[in-house]
Amino acid sequence: MNLFGDEEEVLDSPKDLDVETIERAGLLPPRDNDFSMGHERAEAEILKLLNAEKMPHALIFAGQEGIGKQSFAFRVARFLLSQEVSDPNQDALFGPEPAAPKDTLAIESDHLVFRRIAAGGHSDFLHIDRKFDENKGQYKGGVEVAEVRRVAPFLRMTAAEGGWRVVIVNDADTMNRSSQNAILKILEEPPKNTLLILIAHRPGALIPTIRSRARVLNFQPLSFDTMQALLQKQGHALGQGELQALYTLSEGSIGRALEMIDQGGLDVMGKVITMFEDYPEWKWQQLHVVAEDFARANNTASFTMFQNVMQWIARQMAISKAREIPLPAGPMSALEQFRHIVEKSPLERLVEICENLRDHFEKVDRGNLEKRQAVLKAFSIFTG
Repeated sequence: MNLFGDEEEVLDSPKDLDVETIERAGLLPPRDNDFSMGHERAEAEILKLLNAEKMPHALIFAGQEGIGKQSFAFRVARFLLSQEVSDPNQDALFGPEPAAPKDTLAIESDHLVFRRIAAGGHSDFLHIDRKFDENKGQYKGGVEVAEVRRVAPFLRMTAAEGGWRVVIVNDADTMNRSSQNAILKILEEPPKNTLLILIAHRPGALIPTIRSRARVLNFQPLSFDTMQALLQKQGHALGQGELQALYTLSEGSIGRALEMIDQGGLDVMGKVITMFEDYPEWKWQQLHVVAEDFARANNTASFTMFQNVMQWIARQMAISKAREIPLPAGPMSALEQFRHIVEKSPLERLVEICENLRDHFEKVDRGNLEKRQAVLKAFSIFTG
């Protein structure tokens, strides 16, 4: 039995998913991923455009981070670069034969194009991303303009292999105005048989003129069953309550869910939920123990996760009140105290809790304040 009331067991694989796909699925880097799960609608849209020979010069893959947009972009790139581009002037009595309609974007992982893209050695493919700062041990805040300026000359070159030229720009929403203007110049006069894929977690950060010259594909969060299948493939044995909590807190992002597991997010959530069982009469002795745990110098990840969990709980209650919908399935909906807070509190009060938590944690991070007191203060915000 764990903090979510689950027996420690592995859940059965979802019966409505392709077992072979699940067995092959492993969360590899996007350029090495040979599967796509949860984005069937996006694939159907791309195939429709290809079969109608109406593929645009630019696509924006929009949706939250960690749901597989970049992996899908590589899937599209590999497919296009494995196809021959027909020559309308070729010698044929009645012109070129129409190609058979395509029904999948998949190509085998041992295909030459797949292996060359994975190795970074395909002459007609370019991948642009944020650079990694070795000194700080983290990726830079945005895609640099110098990287973006590589795109125009690359696309204007003749395709080395006579087919498509494809560029993927990851985290395109982090480009500054100069970088976006460089992209815009390309979209104003796009070369033939080229595709630019912009991956944006916040598509609204792209200037309107870029959005108007590209086709936007909106990617939805992964379904509960897809999330369950991917987590099981990674070897994570979760009970039903834990799984539901992870799914709702990660908002359908497998990347975020795995990060939460790695950083002890389920343990943090379990401890927080346990504390709320005594709302509004907090058991301060127990809260002090929890605060000491989250505030340990070597426990930075847990404190960060604590901030995320507390703000997520406040947001869900405000959303429930504003939209008159139930709390998300999982530990929140199972605890009477959360329902009581939503029912008895006006929306203005719930919004105020969200704002106060945000301001509180921003001050803690900005001022490097004492974390133990920060934990205690966060709980007190809920009782006013």
